[in-house]
Amino acid sequence: RTVAQSHQDWVEDLTEILDLNHQEQAHLDAEIEELLHGRSRSKIMKGVLVTLMQRNLKMAMVTWKDQTGFGGGALIQEQTIKELERQLAEAMAAHQKVEKEYETSMANYSANALKNANASTYKLILNVFGKLMGDYSRTYFATWKKKSDEYAEYQKRWGRFFK
Repeated sequence: RTVAQSHQDWVEDLTEILDLNHQEQAHLDAEIEELLHGRSRSKIMKGVLVTLMQRNLKMAMVTWKDQTGFGGGALIQEQTIKELERQLAEAMAAHQKVEKEYETSMANYSANALKNANASTYKLILNVFGKLMGDYSRTYFATWKKKSDEYAEYQKRWGRFFK
């Protein structure tokens, strides 16, 4: 072997080593680029998650403020309740007025009907109402007795648990 041939072999070996180094460097550059790109994706995902968490926290705070009154929500609810109570009182007053008028008109109607009735019709009406009142009394007592018995059974079975 000559020196020139040894030198040529040595250059070829160095060129092969340099090619391998360039290939490895290109591979590492691609890997670094992938890591940087992946890291930017993870930063974006982290930003999205932080935004969602902040939104949920804000919604929770708004709900809490509305329910506890720190945000004025309880004040609005209190005003609404007072307004509804006022409307209920007005409706109850109107209902009582109408009911009183109805009872007065029915009493007048009944008085006029009984005034125009003869003695036998009047006696028949009293008998019918007397029988109905007896039936209602018996029905009321039977209902009360049934509920009383059910309560006694409930107390016997569950009384020691629920005091």
